Amino acid sequence: MIYKLILLKKYNWGDPLKTKPLSKLSTKEIIDHYEGFEGEGIFYESFENNYSKINEFIYLCKELLKNTKNQDNYRLLYLGKPNDVIPDIVKKQGVKLGYDYGGLADEYGIYSSVFQEILLGNVPELVTFKDLLNANFLFSTFGDANEYVKMHYKLTEQEKDVEMEDGMEIYEIWKLPISN
Repeated sequence: MIYKLILLKKYNWGDPLKTKPLSKLSTKEIIDHYEGFEGEGIFYESFENNYSKINEFIYLCKELLKNTKNQDNYRLLYLGKPNDVIPDIVKKQGVKLGYDYGGLADEYGIYSSVFQEILLGNVPELVTFKDLLNANFLFSTFGDANEYVKMHYKLTEQEKDVEMEDGMEIYEIWKLPISN
């Protein structure tokens, strides 16, 4: 089993536009509330069957950020596949936030369909899924995320303008503490 941890910095777009689907919210408000894996990748690591490496990674992230102002702009996420066994350390220290759908090739190849195509998107068939998102702007259940993926594939087959990359998957998102 491969464990994925990523340290992200929230985008700082200011508020250049109002979003169509969530017109009551500014782009800044969406960025502030969204807890998935879209953001600026700072540090990324995959571990195969090695819990001690997870502890080391958490420690390194805390050290990296200990003198950083605005630690709230950063988040340390564990990304699991829906059938993965979540490591005990993640369950003990982390908080499950929900499910995101997208691609994670490396720290520079991060793409969240939820963020880009629901929260900031303009494909009406995908925007309707906003009502299934929780307070973290993620799907609460794997079932809801899976229904979204089915619609996403259907729209791709219809050659609608949706993002479809190899390697896009549903991820279970856990947030780990990074402040000392």
